[in-house]
Amino acid sequence: MEPPPAAPATSQATRFTPEMLQIRWRGFAPTVIGFSALLFAGLVLLGFYGGTAGLWTMLILGVTLGLTLTVAGMSWAGTIALADDPLRGLLFVLFPPYTFWRAIVRYDIFWQSMLVFFLGLIISFGCVLIATEALNSQFAQ
Repeated sequence: MEPPPAAPATSQATRFTPEMLQIRWRGFAPTVIGFSALLFAGLVLLGFYGGTAGLWTMLILGVTLGLTLTVAGMSWAGTIALADDPLRGLLFVLFPPYTFWRAIVRYDIFWQSMLVFFLGLIISFGCVLIATEALNSQFAQ
């Protein structure tokens, strides 16, 4: 009985490229924007119709979910940056001014992750702004 043939040896390890880390579905942006808008609208409705407890819940959930989206977007962008070029990827991760410069220069590979990042910031800051204004008006009376 003969042993099975050996698998061909590869000379290079499989390397991630930025293109491999992109979502190729054309409906990505409208879907992410739509779900974020629905999430924000639901949180605002909870805040307006839930009384003081609803405002606090909106604040806590909005900040938690928004920052989760922000961290997910930045982690995704950092992974793309490291896959594109390790040295520039380290600069991207460790030096914030370079992060924004690199995201602008390489918009073609960073737009999806930056969309998730900024939607998370909008949800977080929006919930904080609405909750603080509503709570201030409730306690000022």
